[in-house]
Formats: sequence, C-alpha cells, structure tokens
Amino acid sequence: MKTILYSIVLLLSLGFSAAAEECSAPAHIKAMADSVNKLSAADSFVITEQLASSLSTEEQHAFFALLSSENKIAFWQGRTQRLARTYDFSPEQLAFIDQLMQLEIGFRRGEIDQAEVQMHAVYLEVETAALFQPELAKQLSSIVSLKESSAPTHVKAIADSVNKLSAADSLVITEQLASSLPADDRLTFFLLLNAENQILFRQGRIQRLARTYDFSPEQLAFIKKFMQLETGFRRGEIEQDEVQTHAVYLELEMEALFQPELAQQLFFVSSFTESSLEETPQASNDKFKSMDELSLPPCNCNTRSKQKCSVCQLAAGNTCSWRHNGCGAFNWFNCNGYCLV
Repeated sequence: MKTILYSIVLLLSLGFSAAAEECSAPAHIKAMADSVNKLSAADSFVITEQLASSLSTEEQHAFFALLSSENKIAFWQGRTQRLARTYDFSPEQLAFIDQLMQLEIGFRRGEIDQAEVQMHAVYLEVETAALFQPELAKQLSSIVSLKESSAPTHVKAIADSVNKLSAADSLVITEQLASSLPADDRLTFFLLLNAENQILFRQGRIQRLARTYDFSPEQLAFIKKFMQLETGFRRGEIEQDEVQTHAVYLELEMEALFQPELAQQLFFVSSFTESSLEETPQASNDKFKSMDELSLPPCNCNTRSKQKCSVCQLAAGNTCSWRHNGCGAFNWFNCNGYCLV
C-alpha cells in the first residue's frame, strides 16, 4: 500500500521537480521532451506515453518532469487509453480513474495546489487497493509502466503523428518511440513512416547505439556505406534490385565487422534472433510449398537473402501475410519465400 501511495503522491507532485531534472536529465531525454512539447494535443496524446515506456525507469521520471503541463495530462490520458485496450474496467474503476484524472488536470493547470492533492492521495490509496490488483494499480498510478503490445490502429496513429514532425524532432523521437513497441508492431510502424522518417529512424538508431558502443573506423565506414544505400533506396534514387545486390556483399562484411546482436540492432528494424528462431516451431521441408506452387501473395521470407525470417504461415482464406520491402537483409527485400501449409 505504501508503494501505491508513494506513486500517487509522486505523480501529483513531479511538476515541482522540473527545474532539478532540467539540470540532471541526459541530453537525449531533454531533446525528446522538447520535441514532444511542440506537438499538438492530438499528436501528444498518441505519442507521449508510448514514447516514455521505451525509456529506463530513471529516464521516464526525468522525461515526465520536463513535459509541459498539458503534455503531462496527455501522458496520463494516453496511459489510461492504452490500459483500457487490455482491461475491461468496471463502472467503479472508471469512476475512480475519472476522479484521479480530474485531480491530475486541476493540479497540472494550477487550479488545485499540491497540499490539497496530496491530502486526496491518502484516501485514493485506500480506494486504489480496494478496486485494483496491485500490478494494474501500479500502472495506473506510476509513471513507470510495463511495456505492452499496441493495437494496430494505435500503431497507425503513432506513425501518422510522427509523419507530421519536423526532421529535427523526428530524429530524436522516431526510433526511440519504435523501441517501445513489440517486434512485429515495430516493423509495421516503420513501414507506415514516410521515406524521410524511415531514414531518420535509421539515423536515430545509430545515434542511440553510438552512446553505448565505441565504433572502430572500419565499423563507422560500413555504417556510412549502409546509410548511403538506405537513403538512396528510400528516396527512390537507387532501385530495389540494385540495393539487394549490394545487400549480398554487405551481409558478409557485416558478419566480419559486428557481433550478431549488435548487427541486429544496427541494421534491422525488427529481426528475429537465433534464439527466437529456435523457439519458433519449424516445419520439415516437405511441409513447405513455394509461392509459385501455391499461387498465393508473397509471404514474409525471402529466398535471396541469407538473413533468416520468421516462418510464414497461411492465414484465413489460404492467403499469406506479406510486407513490402520489410524482409531479409537490412529490411530491403520483398517477401517471396515459403509458406507453411
């Protein structure tokens, strides 16, 4: 119970710590908060809380404290909506959430002072414990939240909002935002971005990893070559056949220069690791039929790329799910592989 009370008091008091966070927050967290604070209310609503869920616990608190008052409100509205996609709240729970949001809005807008909301927090603690399971209570009352899958419509809404951003803001937000999504949603999100934001996604990914890894001159030269091809491909300056020819040689060079885990993070939007492939049920070869044999749309594997893909399975109506240029090495290939039958 003390944890819940602390969380409620914390969420109703963090506005007063923004000045301290301004001094101590990492530069990339400040940049993200600055970009979010430029968003419209509608776009902040679909982005802010999802973006925060991609950060570490300490970073989430710093990010939240740096948000404007209206974006703090949008954060909590986004959290509530996300949880409502998973949980079927009772009328009593909905009434409690409404009460909590009224206090949050009043506090953020300066209509209720901190002493008053903290007094309310004492009673809210008791009510929270009676109405919600501890895990759900923590997600509703704590900035730090478990990462959850997002509904496809939500992924589309996030991509639509990102596509309205300036290049500078997209660079600091897009890839970090994508990292909060499950693997399958991440690729969907990437493919919904416009060409320039797909390029900025890649640049953001490289910048983020450069804060952790000290790349050698050879690795930096490879990354530069990759980004030149990626940029040309996304902008339509390089044909897909040409970029796929380069991919054959780049795969070999990548394997020589980078550890597999780092290569996956750097060059694949969302890829399946060796361990996840081993865990995926595999059919024997005689249970696979080629796309030509089945006369079906392409599936999400590619026979020209060494890069392993997920097993393709027939969907309802004997059709294969497919993605355009989201498969194989560097996500540059169309899907022309095999379907599991």
